[in-house]
Amino acid sequence: MPSERELHAAWNQFLITLGRVVQLGQLLEPEHRDLVGLLDRACGQLAGIVEQCGSLVFQQHEESIFVNAQRLRCDGPTFIRHMQFLQLLRARRIGGVRFGQALTRPQWNEFVLAISRYNRESRTTFQDCARQIQLRGLAEAVELTPADDATRVRQATSVRLDRRTFATRTYAKAMALLREYIRHLDDAAQRSYYHLKLSRAVQDLVTVCLEDGWKYLGIVHNKHYDSYLHNHSVNVAILSLILGVQTGLRRAHLHELGMAALLHDLGKAFLSPELLRKAGRFTPEERRQLLQHPMLGVQALLRVKQYNEALLKRIMVLCEHHEAIQGANHHLYSRIIAVAETFDALTSDRPHRAAFLPDSAVKMLIEMAGKRLDADLVRLFVRTLGLFPCGTCVELSTGELAIVFHPSPDPKMWMSPIVRIIRDKDGIPYRMPRQVDLAAVPKGATEPPRYIARTVDPTPLGINVAGQLHAEAATT
Repeated sequence: MPSERELHAAWNQFLITLGRVVQLGQLLEPEHRDLVGLLDRACGQLAGIVEQCGSLVFQQHEESIFVNAQRLRCDGPTFIRHMQFLQLLRARRIGGVRFGQALTRPQWNEFVLAISRYNRESRTTFQDCARQIQLRGLAEAVELTPADDATRVRQATSVRLDRRTFATRTYAKAMALLREYIRHLDDAAQRSYYHLKLSRAVQDLVTVCLEDGWKYLGIVHNKHYDSYLHNHSVNVAILSLILGVQTGLRRAHLHELGMAALLHDLGKAFLSPELLRKAGRFTPEERRQLLQHPMLGVQALLRVKQYNEALLKRIMVLCEHHEAIQGANHHLYSRIIAVAETFDALTSDRPHRAAFLPDSAVKMLIEMAGKRLDADLVRLFVRTLGLFPCGTCVELSTGELAIVFHPSPDPKMWMSPIVRIIRDKDGIPYRMPRQVDLAAVPKGATEPPRYIARTVDPTPLGINVAGQLHAEAATT
């Protein structure tokens, strides 16, 4: 019997193949050589799955894909490919497909003709496809589910997509889409497609930041992605949105801010990786190339040729975010992004230095206030993060090790945030982190039993800050 991981891998591969089959089936005949290979692959993959599971049922609900009543696990790029395929099905008002048995090779040809060919003007596309399944003798093997029945997935499973999962998935989706957008900048059609997807991902980021954006402060500790550019850009977008919420920006303006932040370093995509990863001092020529990245980003944005106010604001941010901020002389978006960009850069490992601890980065921001950064925005940012920002590893007065999870709800208690205690005074890890409000005074006591003694570097202690912040915790 295959393991759960092997099953999910097989399901992912089959859905990728099926998506390509449906996509190419709109353009090519089943006998076309480009489609023949895909159909042969789909035939073998489905046969293997049916042999292992008895059948295969997949359906989409909100931001999740369910296969055989289990939420499908997949990485960001694979998830995006699945979403593209499911959009093709939704265009036909199909919510899911059940394969009750393996299909023979001739049956796959009939399946392509039944699903891929449909009248785009029809209001009954699901009925058209279902009728074709019947007429082509596939009814015993294939069953289509109308899109309206997709809600049954929620009732058939106990899996719930909570806010934390949605936040994490939105983060991964934004990273993957940004990578694809940059990769297709020279292809007008693909660039437009990924720009639209990226814009929708930013809307999701805005939604979470408006509801409980502080949770994203834990996500921005994900510093271990292969590409610093994409990781840094999404982190800056999140931090900018959190600060934007605090300034009172409305949703439409937050979306503009998020898009501008996501693309603020776009020009670096056109610099050589060797230059961006160089650990030593830059030569005058290398420094000149680095300083060109804002203009390279502007040139990339101007390829869109759909000039509007939002585009002009993004161009302004590209030009201004590395300048010394001087109040109203710079756009509000540029000033917000400059604060967010500086904080994320300071707390990230760079080729020439290790990351600063979050509390040290806050102190450095305060020193830059009124010089390189807008003083009012720095104060607001620090008040939002607290003196000990989310992700700071601290030693408590009891000798226990903890990670700051959230600033105290009471601004007067800025020295006493909510923490997750992860190790006891002997350094032994707890099986489940214990979430504690350091400002809370137990009944009968006159003061809290714990306070922060000092900050510590989690790296030599082998502490995965991001993992601890996203883990389930016991509340005490």
